[in-house]
Amino acid sequence: MPSVFLIDGIKGYVYDEIGERHNMPHFHAYYAEFSVEIYMDGTVRQGEMPAAQLKKIRDWLQDGGVAIIEAKWKELNEE
Repeated sequence: MPSVFLIDGIKGYVYDEIGERHNMPHFHAYYAEFSVEIYMDGTVRQGEMPAAQLKKIRDWLQDGGVAIIEAKWKELNEE
């Protein structure tokens, strides 16, 4: 699965959820040994990420990243 974004070593992915659907769109972000699942509003669904990297992700979301994530989510998860 290709990444949706790459910010200072933080990789973001959206996965299809066939057979394991969640109620709200979210994405996965990975940095070193850390990983989180994050909702579009920047709330961490689960996992851990250093505060500085989490801030970069949230800033990216506010600067237009939400539209990118939502488009990929719909592409992968619409029935």
